[in-house]
Amino acid sequence: MDFVPAELHNSILNGSSNRDLSAFIGSAIESGENLYFPGNGSSRYTIDGQIKIRDHYQHLFSPGLVRLDFVGNSPSENAIEMLSGRRDGAPGDQTRQAQAITGFRLTGPSTASYASAIFVEEGTFFPSIQNVISEAGVGRGYLGQLSDAFLRINGNQTSYVNDVTVRDCVFAGVSNSSNPDYPACGIWIEGCIEGRIENTKVFYFNECMRLGAENGASRNVQFMVFDQVQLEPTKPTLQVDGQACLSIHLAVACTFRDCRFAVGNGPQRIDSVAIRISGVAQQIRFRDCSFQGFRRIRNVFEVLGQAEVLDIAVSGGDIRGFTGELALYRGTSEKISFDEVFVRSPA
Repeated sequence: MDFVPAELHNSILNGSSNRDLSAFIGSAIESGENLYFPGNGSSRYTIDGQIKIRDHYQHLFSPGLVRLDFVGNSPSENAIEMLSGRRDGAPGDQTRQAQAITGFRLTGPSTASYASAIFVEEGTFFPSIQNVISEAGVGRGYLGQLSDAFLRINGNQTSYVNDVTVRDCVFAGVSNSSNPDYPACGIWIEGCIEGRIENTKVFYFNECMRLGAENGASRNVQFMVFDQVQLEPTKPTLQVDGQACLSIHLAVACTFRDCRFAVGNGPQRIDSVAIRISGVAQQIRFRDCSFQGFRRIRNVFEVLGQAEVLDIAVSGGDIRGFTGELALYRGTSEKISFDEVFVRSPA
């Protein structure tokens, strides 16, 4: 609030303000300070633009889950960006470390349009996203139309994102009458080495999570742990078939523990799948996970085209409500194993 005119404080805190605060928040971020957003669940910070976190160790936080209400129409831009020095620094200063955003609700009208809600750039080390939620519920807007993903962790061939943490988050999609394909993806991770996603729910997206890039052999996801993550793309209304809880383009040595993959809760979702593999999946472990097909979905795993599956292991947990083959093999597949997995009919 040190950067916001005093006459706006009360209306921000009680949620009645619709004044664009982009310039004030931008000045605050440029100060390099850690920024505290006071308020509670009723408070609202309206932003007709972006938030760009540029400095080392900069932390934006609120203990009260205040609303960051993004109202802009910028389909080529991201609402929140965690940036390395590649856009504005010398070659020797290309990384940024320990940027964090904690304790917010991200909302917006149905007319808002962004590429991603949160974007993490290549060359960032130890970025942290914790206790961030979107507005949940069918037909309720959080950011209008997203062209890429709610959370985009975007490493590339030049530099990966390193040691990312996503914890205690809820990312929920919405129905969209103009285009049921939006938003396409909940969490899209590519070019990332190490990291954890914990106690996070992603639902009502065509793809809840995507690992790796569809067209980049070196932008893979390596050595990540997913713990108590719930992926559920199914939505009762305005959703096309062909959904996937998890889509793997390129992932190596990743572990899923105590996760839930639920897909198929709708009469037209018969060609959706829990896990779709269209690239390379190597040394992927699913431990004590639950797979649910709601007695409509045919397949737990689907391996497409020229995909290469090199050692996937499913141990513990349960598989229930799938109506077709347990796994569909195509392309090059080596060793998909199941150990002590409870399978309930009609799978």
